[in-house]
Amino acid sequence: MSFVAFMCWYLWKAWNDFYFDNVNSSPLNVIRCVDRAWHNYFNAIESNASQQPSSSNEVRDLSSSTTWIVPSMDVVKINADAALNHLNQGGIAFICRDYVGKPLIAISQRCCFPSIAAGEACAISEGLSRMLQLGHSNIEVEYDNMEVIRMLIRATSQSDIYAFDVVRDVKMLLSDDITVSFSHIHRGANSVAHSLARRALTLTGGLVGLYPIYGYLSHVPLCIIPVTLMNSFKFY
Repeated sequence: MSFVAFMCWYLWKAWNDFYFDNVNSSPLNVIRCVDRAWHNYFNAIESNASQQPSSSNEVRDLSSSTTWIVPSMDVVKINADAALNHLNQGGIAFICRDYVGKPLIAISQRCCFPSIAAGEACAISEGLSRMLQLGHSNIEVEYDNMEVIRMLIRATSQSDIYAFDVVRDVKMLLSDDITVSFSHIHRGANSVAHSLARRALTLTGGLVGLYPIYGYLSHVPLCIIPVTLMNSFKFY
């Protein structure tokens, strides 16, 4: 992870300075160097992110509705979630749907991650990556954890250090050619993604999913059909 990489590099540098140049750095000085470099790195990332016009820094608040809402025409919507059990075994999931509510792709995947925030960010990153691979350029990301959304839009040095690498990957996916917006939703409106993430914990294999389809729910794995149908939705 990024912070650990900074720490290891400065410890290695301090050891080399001592061994080759007989320069003795105190532990406190090493920690100060790590902290300064860490904050400078974040400031550079934030500055770069603020110049990207492709994604909106405004978050739509849809948390008053417990029902999933279809996106506008020509927009695909990603709902994602992550889960951890008592053994620290993890699972991530996402589902992408179009303006009539048809699933375009849905994935449940066993996955290891050091924190729930890192897993949640990873689930969103995977969903974005799949939609971009399919050629979609107008994407709405919905999530029920406002802190994760804020972290994806504008990570700070106070963000979960384990999730920062994933946040960086998300920002690298964005370009001037695509539009990504973020919405904060009620937990109930994210029930499909939540159920898929919980189901990922029971998988014996690594991944099960629904891939691009031409007929509604054609070729859908049996374990996903009940979940993709469980959410009633409404049109705005």
